Amino acid sequence: MMDAATLRSLLRRIVGQREEKARVVQEGVLFDVVACVGRTEHPAYEQASLLAAQVLASVAQHATPPMVLGLVRARAVDALVHAATALASDTSSSAALIEATLRALATVLTAVCDQIVYMPWHGLGSGPGSAMMSGLEHVQALPLMHLSHRPAPTWAAAGPSVATKEALTPERELHAQCWAAVQLTWSHLPTFAILAQHPAWTARVLEPVLAMLRVSLAALARAQPGPIDDQAVSPIAIPPALLDALYQAASIPAMQEASVWACQAVLACSSVVGSTDTLAEILRKASQHTSTAVRQAAYCALAYWPLAWGPMPVSPHTVLVQLLNAMTEREPRAFSTVFALRALLQARSALQKLAVYEHDVLAATISLLDATFSAIPSADAPPLDRTQPCPLRAREREIRMQEGGLYVLATLATEGDAMRRHIIEARPSLLRDRIVPLLACAVPGVQLAACHVCRVLSRTIGLLRTTLWDAHLAEYVLQLLQHGSAMLQTEALALLANLLVKYSPMQTWLLDHGGIDVVVACLRPATPTALQHRALWVLKNALWECEPAIRTRLLTAVPCDTLLAYTHVPEISLRAEALHVLRNATAASTDDEIAAVLARLNASAWQDVLVRSLHPTSAESVLVQAAYLLMNITASGAPWCDVILSEPTLVQSLCWLVQSAHPSLQEAGLRCGLNMLPMPSARDQLKALGYDVAVQACSREAPTTVYPYLEATMAYFYKTSPKASPTCT
Repeated sequence: MMDAATLRSLLRRIVGQREEKARVVQEGVLFDVVACVGRTEHPAYEQASLLAAQVLASVAQHATPPMVLGLVRARAVDALVHAATALASDTSSSAALIEATLRALATVLTAVCDQIVYMPWHGLGSGPGSAMMSGLEHVQALPLMHLSHRPAPTWAAAGPSVATKEALTPERELHAQCWAAVQLTWSHLPTFAILAQHPAWTARVLEPVLAMLRVSLAALARAQPGPIDDQAVSPIAIPPALLDALYQAASIPAMQEASVWACQAVLACSSVVGSTDTLAEILRKASQHTSTAVRQAAYCALAYWPLAWGPMPVSPHTVLVQLLNAMTEREPRAFSTVFALRALLQARSALQKLAVYEHDVLAATISLLDATFSAIPSADAPPLDRTQPCPLRAREREIRMQEGGLYVLATLATEGDAMRRHIIEARPSLLRDRIVPLLACAVPGVQLAACHVCRVLSRTIGLLRTTLWDAHLAEYVLQLLQHGSAMLQTEALALLANLLVKYSPMQTWLLDHGGIDVVVACLRPATPTALQHRALWVLKNALWECEPAIRTRLLTAVPCDTLLAYTHVPEISLRAEALHVLRNATAASTDDEIAAVLARLNASAWQDVLVRSLHPTSAESVLVQAAYLLMNITASGAPWCDVILSEPTLVQSLCWLVQSAHPSLQEAGLRCGLNMLPMPSARDQLKALGYDVAVQACSREAPTTVYPYLEATMAYFYKTSPKASPTCT
């Protein structure tokens, strides 16, 4: 075991020295350091334990992925949690040791959370989370590190670590270990919060406990990292002990600001609390505080107040005005104000027009983007000096303000076509000179935000054909599609889905320059599910009402076997998207075009797809797409209708489709019949299998949207002569 003198020397060696920290990790020294944590049998051991905690905290500050991997492999979090729990059970424990242990745990936990989630109130910036890791190597490039033998302190009795170097890649191991560390800490956090009730420990314990609360909530609430689509968070129940700690901290002058920022985390992560009264009281008082910092924190927190919790403790309009006033402040927390403004406008869309037309938030946002633009390093900037503690830290505030400003702009643009045009008219050169160039900058958070702005603006076809085309957006998107970050690729695919719609001038350009080949590459089995889903979405949009020549090029580039395989995967969303791609591919304007598409698939292949998908137990989204795919096939003429009629299971599907409670399924079932009934042989077969009885039963409670199809279908069975032509969609 290392003694206090050795640990003190080690601490002096690594403070502020990234290379030394990396060397300590690589040499396996952390295992010996961790073995010293929590030892209190002798005063000398107690001093060594305190220094060991400080060493772990120093290594974790602005840690690179290899350093975090070294920390979790050495089970630093396990040791610190065990030590803090043991100290909490002994009222005679040293307050200084408790503080050092909890502060080390909070610092290590922050580094751990940085690897698996971004903080919604911080943005992504130049690296994940709140530690502002900039210019760091990607974990996929990490070698497997040599590990020394681990000693066996008492906390090791809990069993082996979640992932081992022999079982997984370093990237998967890092994610698994970090996730396990967060869950372990969260389970013990109420115990640490109770420590604050001890008068001698209150001031020392509350701050690290609140810090752990903030970062843990962000990790636990978001299973998938990244602000893509602002995916819904999983509500987390807040233990009463943690709410008590929040209220206790709010009553201590030195802790009031920290308590308000912790409240922000609770709100931003849609947490479940026993009563909202405690949080409402804390924030109401903080919004009237004499300290500017506390008031600003309160308004930032209030911006995340969930609609489901009822009225805000303070008027939303007041919060809007205060956030706008604070947006130009040159304080360290200014970027949190920008992200809070985005959250407020996103959750309360009624404020968007008010913010633009009465408070000129658009001009303030554009001014912010101008002021921080020069701080964003370009992709061809000189390499960062990685020997420094954090190369971009001096610019990180401006970087995150730029990112937040872009998201505010995107949120305003979601209001509608008129607002999107208003944004472009406010500064015609904004897109070309400011936003699009950021797609190629060296900061992932800013790239992602710029891509999101372009994606929202591209919803307006008029801008797609003019401003976005003139800004050479397609070229930048193609570069993003080949980026190493799955997060950026996913957002770029969402943007590409808009660029490939029917009226876009970029459709042909992207096809000519390999855009579809990159999309097809995202359909490989090893690709993350989010990328696969977006890739199918791109193909779905590209095939919708496209020109025959474009359809031919798309279907030539996309292997049919790949699309068919996706109709059988376990993930319902992927199956539905794959069926939607096939539906749009067969929604041609002439029988010959539909037949040409179907010819690429042999009859048994798409028969099998339909039989598997058109089953009463299938998910509704799968049923709808499969039903409309069947309808398109029935519109292609007699040969393909005969194939359908030769499969009794598909004909039976038509019977229960028309009796479904879902209007879309009813419509598809009726339109399938309309497409086939003009053929006498088909009419006889359908009648023999009870289709006419099913249609008659449907007529009793048919919604008005399907009644025209119902009336036309019944006319065939009552020997009238309806004027109906094959339909597809």
